[in-house]
Amino acid sequence: MPSSFNSTELFNSGPHRFHLGPCGEQLIEQTALDPTTPGRQAIGPLDGSVTVRGRLVAATDADLWSILESIQDQLTDPPTTADLIDSNAHTFSDMSFISFTPLAPFERGRTVSVPYEAIFTHFGGWK
Repeated sequence: MPSSFNSTELFNSGPHRFHLGPCGEQLIEQTALDPTTPGRQAIGPLDGSVTVRGRLVAATDADLWSILESIQDQLTDPPTTADLIDSNAHTFSDMSFISFTPLAPFERGRTVSVPYEAIFTHFGGWK
């Protein structure tokens, strides 16, 4: 099954994996609140995060740029909130697409490809 965000297949041109970020409570140093009090205090849930790492692959530079433009179209301000579905059909609901980073220059051979990292956030922690 192809992965998707907001019903759009963004990363299926090449191999990619989903990585779940930390879950739990966000902590703040007590000294930030009172310089004489040691320790830390929980201030609420960590935002949920999923990072997608992989490689976009296309036949030509123009095709790869088309894929990149499709991805950039999903990066909005404020961020679009939608379902993120991994290649095993697991749905992460109410995710916001936060950033996309190409990790190297285009690599050219029989195909054109670029490794990347995409970050999605569920604001307010997992529910």
